[in-house]
Amino acid sequence: MAEGPIAAEAQEFIVRFITSVERLEILCLLVENPAREWAPGEVFRVIQSTEKTVQESLRQFLKDGLCAEPAPGRFQFAPASEKLAKAAAAVVRAYRERSVAVIESIYKRPSGPAQSFADAFRLRKEK
Repeated sequence: MAEGPIAAEAQEFIVRFITSVERLEILCLLVENPAREWAPGEVFRVIQSTEKTVQESLRQFLKDGLCAEPAPGRFQFAPASEKLAKAAAAVVRAYRERSVAVIESIYKRPSGPAQSFADAFRLRKEK
């Protein structure tokens, strides 16, 4: 198994587009089957999560320019740019090689300005 951090390109993609392992699994399915058009129910049967969240993820990927809807209710990997295509492929490759590192990067997202602001108001116990 490969060691070390995942590539910066993959990390940036995760921060921008991947909010859960479920969404990552859906991305893998799309990237690894680029010619196939998927109905949400078909994705659900492979991913085994919930149909509602699969539908939400596919719709978000559509908004994000990662997939297309070639027919109503059918989704296909169709990134809006070559850069997105390469980054998506890098994420899938990293996940297949170092799944734990990729999953950790999803859940240990860098804190943004909103989190820093919220942390400023956190009550702390005095020792």
